[in-house]
Amino acid sequence: MNASPARLIRPLFQPLIRTWLTAWCAALCLSACAPLPTRAAPRELFAAIRLGMSRAEVEKLLGAPTAPSTPPDQGVWYLPPPIIEPYETPFAPGTIGLTYSPGRKVTSKVLNPQLRD
Repeated sequence: MNASPARLIRPLFQPLIRTWLTAWCAALCLSACAPLPTRAAPRELFAAIRLGMSRAEVEKLLGAPTAPSTPPDQGVWYLPPPIIEPYETPFAPGTIGLTYSPGRKVTSKVLNPQLRD
């Protein structure tokens, strides 16, 4: 009796496919169990910002500004603005507002008063 090529090849590939599927499932399970990177609460981030900090240090902590400013170093806002009620007017385009000196150092900071815990 002649065996078809598919019947001859199938036993060769079945262990390979099983191994690949097992490895893929294991990787998927491990990645699902890995802790997600978390960002500190806005109030903690605000407390971590010190007057005199460089803009590079701030952006390492907070990321890029969420709203452009003009001139570039005046009134820079970071993090998305807090969620507000439909009847409220937004205070600012972000959660943490900073002003920089011409030397790109923090000169003042403000936390959006609409931020709720």
